[in-house]
Amino acid sequence: MKTKKFIALILSAIFITGGAGCSYMNVSNEYPVQIAGYTFNQQPDSIVCLDDSVADILIACGYSNLITARSNECTQEELADIQSVGTENAPDTKKIIAVHPDVVFADKNLSDDARSQLSKENINIITMVQARDNKDLSVLYESVAAVAGGDKSGRQMGIEKAESVIMTMSDLQRIVPESELLMTACYLYDTNGHVAFNDSFSGKLFSYANAANVCGNDDADVIQKITLSNPQYIFCDTGVKEQLQSDDNFKNLNAVKNGNVYEIDHHVWERQGNSITQVLSFMIETMYPELVEESSEPSVEESSQEDSSEPSVEESSQEESSEPSAEESSQEESSEPSAEESSQEESSQPSAEESSQEESSEPSAEESSQEESSQAQPSKVEADDSLKITAGMRYSVGESDDNVAIIQKRLKDLGYFKDDPTGYYGPLTAQAVSEYETTNRIAPDGNLSTPELYLLFSDEVLPANS
Repeated sequence: MKTKKFIALILSAIFITGGAGCSYMNVSNEYPVQIAGYTFNQQPDSIVCLDDSVADILIACGYSNLITARSNECTQEELADIQSVGTENAPDTKKIIAVHPDVVFADKNLSDDARSQLSKENINIITMVQARDNKDLSVLYESVAAVAGGDKSGRQMGIEKAESVIMTMSDLQRIVPESELLMTACYLYDTNGHVAFNDSFSGKLFSYANAANVCGNDDADVIQKITLSNPQYIFCDTGVKEQLQSDDNFKNLNAVKNGNVYEIDHHVWERQGNSITQVLSFMIETMYPELVEESSEPSVEESSQEDSSEPSVEESSQEESSEPSAEESSQEESSEPSAEESSQEESSQPSAEESSQEESSEPSAEESSQEESSQAQPSKVEADDSLKITAGMRYSVGESDDNVAIIQKRLKDLGYFKDDPTGYYGPLTAQAVSEYETTNRIAPDGNLSTPELYLLFSDEVLPANS
């Protein structure tokens, strides 16, 4: 059974943010960059994010360190210590001007007054259009990252991170149980017919959860459409759940009566950075609770400890074999041999010298112990020097180069990686690394540090199923 732990492992594919953009910054020939009619001649030192979705993308791409001020709607944990300049629609322009931003990523609903005041200070104001599909998402990431990281490296970072998000969504979809009947669900911003349609990116998330969005693609009689379709699950904005329970149009729906109404803040619902997969994960965990049932089986370490306290099958067998069987006991208790038999037995007895030789041919207790210990040890593996490991080397999801292919081959040789090496460190590679870490008594996180790389390519590493 797939568990919540496995879902978390999949999500780790895109939650690699700390310092992720460092290698893409301050590279020569990266600027000028032209975006939305503006020209940036150098990397911005100060970015003000009023659009919380753009902030989400900057965080995903590793450029959160460039954000010097934010709107109240940018509630991401990574931005908690950054000053707020008010709401996204009507911010305090004096506070924005005070931080001397090179660019302001504005919300589409930024007031004309605020826009005018910032323009008078010659501040670049960029409003990004939300992605509606995967292709749009890649372009959006590429554009935002180009401003923050440059025309070559920044764009490449944006493309890679968008691909990582899309791949993670697909991986999450693959763990959803197959069924002939689709789940039915919807997202409500309010009880007045403001819903997420299929032509929005967030509305398409239902398809990744193998569910039908009952709101469809248009707003024609949307409340009637929801009432008739009677969805099994309803996701809604904060505060809407209580309204549904008292609204005549919704209170008798199965989702409401069965307690299958779940709130997701509309800002988080619409963000297009790492929040996309966080929301999708929540939807899948909610709609398919069997995926997140904690396993009652002990962990690998617990099993090992329990097993070590009990005699092994081999030890039990040896202990039992030291006791005479019923047949052997019967033979020992049988009557005394006849004189003829005694004579034959005596003549067949080996001489003292022969007895000594026979006894010496039997392994000693120490030799037997060593032999059993040798058999119990896992087979040794050969060291592999195909990867040139250097101090500070670290690999995690989203990276791609020849070294990743070498790492995947080593993992495959050890029985952890099942596919052919691709050179891309994706969720499957992260899962293989976590299994390698668990087997070798390393706290599993799906990432490879320098010490872990040294062990992985040494002759001390434990292969799979050790």
